[in-house]
Amino acid sequence: MTNPDPMAEIRASFFIECDELLEALQDGLTQIDEGAADDETVNVCFRAVHSIKGGAGAFGLDELVRFAHR
Repeated sequence: MTNPDPMAEIRASFFIECDELLEALQDGLTQIDEGAADDETVNVCFRAVHSIKGGAGAFGLDELVRFAHR
C-alpha cells in the first residue's frame, strides 16, 4: 500500500531531529545558566535553533520559524 502523504516519512524524521536538537539546546542553555559554558556551547545552541528554523521553514511551519527567529 502506498503512503498517501509522501512527505510523512521526511516530516517524521524532522520531528525526531527536533527532539535531538531541543535536547542539545536545553543542555547548552543549562550550561550557560550555570556559568559553565564556552564558545562551543553557545554555538551548539545557535546551530540547534538555526536547524529547527530551517526545517520548519521547509515544511511551512511559519509560526515556529517566527518563534525561532526571535
